[in-house]
Amino acid sequence: MVILEKALTRYRALDLGRKAFSRPTRRWPSRLYAATRDWVRALNVGSIWDLFCGVGSFGLHCATPQMQLTGIEINTEAITCAPRSAEMLGLEKVSFAALDSNVFATGHDAVPDLVLINPPRHGAGYRPAGGV
Repeated sequence: MVILEKALTRYRALDLGRKAFSRPTRRWPSRLYAATRDWVRALNVGSIWDLFCGVGSFGLHCATPQMQLTGIEINTEAITCAPRSAEMLGLEKVSFAALDSNVFATGHDAVPDLVLINPPRHGAGYRPAGGV
């Protein structure tokens, strides 16, 4: 299923599989995505990790064609949708993987400019933040 998320003045298409999660109301998330996107753009970020990303909603709303976006989600069906959404949006510098976000975040020496975690996330806390 493909849905359109309206982020204030623009629409973002997101591909959702059968077991992928999306909020039933579109109005509130659209405003949250837009606010997050504006904060990220003000920071002049070149690389983002979107941990516990689900279908990639936050990272895909924040990414520009110049940014490197890495999305990590343990739910394989949800993460399978993210690259298709990125392709629909014309984003090429993206990678998504079905991994444990805590293991991923604590297992890298190099860190991104920004880490996004869409709260609330069970398991998100000190381990990913401390690893980065």
